Amino acid sequence: MKNYKIEITQSETYVFDAEAENVGEASAIALIIFREAEKLGILHYNSTTGEAETIVTNVYDVTGTDDAPQK
Repeated sequence: MKNYKIEITQSETYVFDAEAENVGEASAIALIIFREAEKLGILHYNSTTGEAETIVTNVYDVTGTDDAPQK
């Protein structure tokens, strides 16, 4: 039997509207809005994916190494 470490990435996409002078300012405003929505528990209203996308991004064969798998 071989030993593996599996890396899983979970991501979700959100969209926010911001009125700003430039891209940098718009990004800063969006981060403020994101954090406030997260704090208030209403972030799901801005989600474009509905549910987080979960994918296996890397699989490492650690057989014969000192990186013992967790049981």
